[in-house]
Amino acid sequence: MRLLNLRTALVITVLVGTAAYCQEKGWIKLSGKGGTFTTMAPEGWVVSDPKDPTFTSSVEKFKESNPKIAEQMSEKADDDSILMAFDTTSITKEGMIDVLYVLKDAKSQLTPEMYPDVVEELAKGEQIKGKLESKILDFPVGKTLTYWYTMTVKVEGKGDTEMDQYGLMFVHDGDLYVASFVGQAGSLAKKKPVWEKIAKSFKF
Repeated sequence: MRLLNLRTALVITVLVGTAAYCQEKGWIKLSGKGGTFTTMAPEGWVVSDPKDPTFTSSVEKFKESNPKIAEQMSEKADDDSILMAFDTTSITKEGMIDVLYVLKDAKSQLTPEMYPDVVEELAKGEQIKGKLESKILDFPVGKTLTYWYTMTVKVEGKGDTEMDQYGLMFVHDGDLYVASFVGQAGSLAKKKPVWEKIAKSFKF
Protein backbone atom coordinates (compact mmCIF):
# COMPACT_ATOMS: atom_id res chain seq x y z
CA MET A 1 0.00 0.00 0.00
CA ARG A 2 1.37 3.37 -0.98
CA LEU A 3 0.78 5.90 1.77
CA LEU A 4 2.65 8.68 -0.07
CA ASN A 5 4.48 11.13 2.10
CA LEU A 6 2.63 10.16 5.29
CA ARG A 7 5.87 10.54 7.20
CA THR A 8 6.42 13.83 5.34
CA ALA A 9 3.00 14.98 6.49
CA LEU A 10 4.16 14.40 10.06
CA VAL A 11 7.02 16.86 9.79
CA ILE A 12 5.34 19.64 7.89
CA THR A 13 6.15 22.53 10.16
CA VAL A 14 4.79 25.49 9.10
CA LEU A 15 -1.99 24.04 7.01
CA VAL A 16 -8.63 25.56 8.00
CA GLY A 17 -16.07 26.98 7.60
CA THR A 18 -19.25 26.71 7.26
CA ALA A 19 -20.82 23.64 5.68
CA ALA A 20 -22.85 25.86 3.42
CA TYR A 21 -19.67 27.68 2.40
CA CYS A 22 -21.09 31.15 2.82
CA GLN A 23 -19.27 34.44 3.28
CA GLU A 24 -19.28 34.64 7.06
CA LYS A 25 -18.62 38.03 8.61
CA GLY A 26 -14.95 38.36 9.44
CA TRP A 27 -14.00 35.46 7.18
CA ILE A 28 -12.32 35.67 3.78
CA LYS A 29 -11.82 33.33 0.82
CA LEU A 30 -8.38 31.78 0.23
CA SER A 31 -7.69 30.43 -3.26
CA GLY A 32 -5.14 27.76 -4.11
CA LYS A 33 -3.07 27.35 -7.25
CA GLY A 34 -5.13 27.93 -10.36
CA GLY A 35 -8.19 28.81 -8.28
CA THR A 36 -9.51 25.24 -8.43
CA PHE A 37 -9.32 24.81 -4.65
CA THR A 38 -10.65 27.36 -2.15
CA THR A 39 -11.43 27.64 1.53
CA MET A 40 -12.70 30.22 4.00
CA ALA A 41 -10.61 31.50 6.90
CA PRO A 42 -10.71 34.31 9.47
CA GLU A 43 -9.33 37.67 8.39
CA GLY A 44 -5.58 37.75 8.85
CA TRP A 45 -4.88 34.58 6.90
CA VAL A 46 -2.93 35.21 3.68
CA VAL A 47 -2.09 32.82 0.84
CA SER A 48 1.57 32.39 -0.04
CA ASP A 49 1.53 33.92 -3.51
CA PRO A 50 4.18 36.42 -4.69
CA LYS A 51 1.65 37.78 -7.19
CA ASP A 52 -0.90 38.59 -4.47
CA PRO A 53 -0.52 42.18 -3.22
CA THR A 54 -2.02 41.24 0.16
CA PHE A 55 0.70 38.64 0.66
CA THR A 56 3.57 40.79 -0.59
CA SER A 57 2.53 43.74 1.57
CA SER A 58 2.41 41.46 4.62
CA VAL A 59 5.92 40.21 3.92
CA GLU A 60 7.23 43.75 3.44
CA LYS A 61 5.66 44.82 6.72
CA PHE A 62 7.30 41.97 8.60
CA LYS A 63 10.70 42.62 7.03
CA GLU A 64 10.96 45.58 9.38
CA SER A 65 9.01 44.42 12.43
CA ASN A 66 9.81 40.69 12.38
CA PRO A 67 12.42 39.59 9.80
CA LYS A 68 12.21 35.92 10.87
CA ILE A 69 8.51 35.81 10.05
CA ALA A 70 9.12 37.52 6.72
CA GLU A 71 11.74 34.90 5.96
CA GLN A 72 9.37 32.04 6.82
CA MET A 73 6.61 33.51 4.69
CA SER A 74 8.97 33.94 1.74
CA GLU A 75 10.01 30.29 1.65
CA LYS A 76 8.95 28.49 -1.51
CA ALA A 77 5.96 26.18 -1.10
CA ASP A 78 6.33 22.47 -1.81
CA ASP A 79 5.76 21.68 -5.49
CA ASP A 80 2.95 19.31 -4.47
CA SER A 81 1.24 22.06 -2.48
CA ILE A 82 -2.02 23.39 -3.89
CA LEU A 83 -2.40 25.88 -1.04
CA MET A 84 -0.05 27.37 1.54
CA ALA A 85 -1.31 30.07 3.89
CA PHE A 86 -0.20 31.92 7.02
CA ASP A 87 -2.22 33.31 9.93
CA THR A 88 -0.63 36.73 10.42
CA THR A 89 -2.60 37.23 13.66
CA SER A 90 -0.95 34.21 15.32
CA ILE A 91 2.66 35.45 15.60
CA THR A 92 4.22 34.64 18.96
CA LYS A 93 7.00 36.39 20.83
CA GLU A 94 9.17 33.37 20.00
CA GLY A 95 8.78 34.21 16.31
CA MET A 96 6.36 31.43 15.32
CA ILE A 97 3.43 31.72 12.93
CA ASP A 98 0.56 29.31 12.22
CA VAL A 99 0.70 27.75 8.79
CA LEU A 100 -1.61 25.69 6.59
CA TYR A 101 -0.42 23.36 3.84
CA VAL A 102 -2.67 21.44 1.48
CA LEU A 103 -0.85 18.83 -0.61
CA LYS A 104 -2.18 16.73 -3.48
CA ASP A 105 -1.08 13.25 -4.50
CA ALA A 106 -2.57 12.30 -7.84
CA LYS A 107 -0.83 8.90 -7.80
CA SER A 108 -1.95 7.61 -4.43
CA GLN A 109 -4.03 4.44 -4.21
CA LEU A 110 -5.31 5.31 -0.73
CA THR A 111 -9.05 5.03 -0.08
CA PRO A 112 -11.17 5.93 2.98
CA GLU A 113 -11.29 2.24 3.88
CA MET A 114 -7.55 2.46 4.54
CA TYR A 115 -7.78 5.29 7.08
CA PRO A 116 -7.28 2.97 10.11
CA ASP A 117 -4.02 1.76 8.55
CA VAL A 118 -2.97 5.36 7.99
CA VAL A 119 -3.51 6.19 11.67
CA GLU A 120 -1.41 3.20 12.68
CA GLU A 121 1.39 4.34 10.37
CA LEU A 122 1.26 7.96 11.50
CA ALA A 123 1.42 6.95 15.17
CA LYS A 124 4.87 5.47 14.54
CA GLY A 125 6.34 8.90 13.79
CA GLU A 126 9.40 9.60 15.90
CA GLN A 127 8.51 13.30 16.11
CA ILE A 128 5.24 12.65 17.93
CA LYS A 129 5.27 13.49 21.62
CA GLY A 130 2.57 11.72 23.59
CA LYS A 131 -0.51 10.27 21.92
CA LEU A 132 -1.82 10.81 18.41
CA GLU A 133 -5.60 11.15 18.43
CA SER A 134 -7.82 10.74 15.40
CA LYS A 135 -11.40 10.73 14.22
CA ILE A 136 -13.08 10.06 10.87
CA LEU A 137 -15.63 12.75 10.02
CA ASP A 138 -18.03 13.50 7.18
CA PHE A 139 -16.92 16.82 5.65
CA PRO A 140 -18.35 18.48 2.51
CA VAL A 141 -15.36 17.13 0.53
CA GLY A 142 -16.18 13.60 1.68
CA LYS A 143 -15.18 11.18 4.42
CA THR A 144 -12.17 12.79 6.07
CA LEU A 145 -9.55 11.41 8.43
CA THR A 146 -8.65 14.01 11.06
CA TYR A 147 -5.74 13.59 13.48
CA TRP A 148 -3.92 15.79 15.96
CA TYR A 149 -0.87 15.62 18.18
CA THR A 150 2.12 17.51 19.57
CA MET A 151 5.40 16.98 17.77
CA THR A 152 9.03 17.90 18.26
CA VAL A 153 10.78 19.49 15.28
CA LYS A 154 14.09 21.20 14.74
CA VAL A 155 13.74 24.93 14.10
CA GLU A 156 16.69 26.92 12.83
CA GLY A 157 18.10 29.06 15.63
CA LYS A 158 15.81 27.41 18.22
CA GLY A 159 16.80 23.75 18.21
CA ASP A 160 14.18 21.17 19.19
CA THR A 161 10.80 22.91 19.35
CA GLU A 162 7.39 21.50 20.25
CA MET A 163 4.50 22.32 17.94
CA ASP A 164 0.87 21.26 17.62
CA GLN A 165 -0.47 19.83 14.39
CA TYR A 166 -4.01 19.21 13.20
CA GLY A 167 -4.01 17.16 10.02
CA LEU A 168 -6.62 15.93 7.58
CA MET A 169 -6.70 13.44 4.72
CA PHE A 170 -9.43 12.96 2.19
CA VAL A 171 -9.89 11.54 -1.29
CA HIS A 172 -11.50 13.64 -4.02
CA ASP A 173 -12.00 12.37 -7.58
CA GLY A 174 -9.46 9.65 -6.92
CA ASP A 175 -6.74 12.01 -5.67
CA LEU A 176 -5.45 12.10 -2.10
CA TYR A 177 -5.25 15.45 -0.30
CA VAL A 178 -3.30 16.01 2.92
CA ALA A 179 -3.93 19.23 4.85
CA SER A 180 -1.81 20.26 7.82
CA PHE A 181 -2.31 23.09 10.28
CA VAL A 182 0.72 23.74 12.50
CA GLY A 183 0.95 26.13 15.45
CA GLN A 184 2.66 26.74 18.76
CA ALA A 185 2.51 23.85 21.24
CA GLY A 186 -0.20 24.25 23.85
CA SER A 187 -2.55 26.09 21.50
CA LEU A 188 -4.36 23.10 20.01
CA ALA A 189 -7.37 23.14 22.35
CA LYS A 190 -8.05 26.76 21.44
CA LYS A 191 -7.28 26.62 17.72
CA LYS A 192 -8.57 23.18 16.72
CA PRO A 193 -12.23 24.32 16.48
CA VAL A 194 -11.23 27.15 14.14
CA TRP A 195 -8.92 24.99 12.06
CA GLU A 196 -11.65 22.35 11.76
CA LYS A 197 -14.13 25.01 10.70
CA ILE A 198 -11.73 26.16 7.99
CA ALA A 199 -11.33 22.56 6.81
CA LYS A 200 -15.10 22.13 6.57
CA SER A 201 -15.13 24.93 3.97
CA PHE A 202 -12.66 23.21 1.62
CA LYS A 203 -14.19 23.41 -1.83
CA PHE A 204 -13.28 22.41 -5.39
